[in-house]
Amino acid sequence: MSKLLTAIRCRIGWHKRLHVIQTFGSAQHIGCPDCGRQYGIHHGLRTVIRWDADLADLYRSMGHDVDGPLREWRRTVLARSEPPSHRGSRALPPDAR
Repeated sequence: MSKLLTAIRCRIGWHKRLHVIQTFGSAQHIGCPDCGRQYGIHHGLRTVIRWDADLADLYRSMGHDVDGPLREWRRTVLARSEPPSHRGSRALPPDAR
């Protein structure tokens, strides 16, 4: 799917894929790897809301570590979107053509 179409889908809320960042019993913290938006979803109540600082604080107050899994998810998503690294490859000197 083209990047433009993916961006349009994300903009109107039709995310092509969503990752589960963390599970809290019948609730989950989910995120779209394409646009980076995050949501809280409660399966029992069948509700989905934007993940924000207040929702993160709510789960922190219940004893959940929300920062660690979120940091790991962001690192994983960022690593997938970056071009491959060329570490270890040697550049040719300027006079070698």
